[in-house]
Amino acid sequence: PSVVGIIVDPKDNKHIIVGDRTDPTIYESTDAGVTWKTLVAVDKTDYYRVFSLTLHQGKVYFSVMKRMKGVLALFSDPMSGSTFRVENGKAIPLNDGSLSRVVIRFHSNGGSLYALSHISGLHRLNGQTWEDITANLPDLGYNDLMIDDQGTFHAMGGGDLDIALKPRVGDAKIINEIYLSS
Repeated sequence: PSVVGIIVDPKDNKHIIVGDRTDPTIYESTDAGVTWKTLVAVDKTDYYRVFSLTLHQGKVYFSVMKRMKGVLALFSDPMSGSTFRVENGKAIPLNDGSLSRVVIRFHSNGGSLYALSHISGLHRLNGQTWEDITANLPDLGYNDLMIDDQGTFHAMGGGDLDIALKPRVGDAKIINEIYLSS
């Protein structure tokens, strides 16, 4: 597999979890990577890769890209995806609420789990439902999320390609800047 993310369990450094970038599967090792087993996999007819994953309050959360017939989801519905929590070896969908696109980056901050989607903003998990907390973030492609020690959100946005695969230079929605929460 091509690894999209590595999680080392903070309570047990021999417990390692990785997501497969080429397949909708999460693997784990309980012996520091000597052996691996499938933790969970979702249907390959509906999904084609893990995009991001995190460990939040002892549970694995992950986002996968949706598969479209004959075309990548990127061009049919930008960054279309689904988000799951792993429980007892099963993927439990968490698509209720405002989050419908693939999660670029998760951030576990104490008791809260945040998710930054590529095009449709910032979300917080409230029970089983994603709340949109985007506020005044511009509607553009995001690539990363960080929350510093003071609780300030840093959302990093970047350039993008149009549907003809040409750089969107001069497009007001494509700004290479870092946005801070107020």
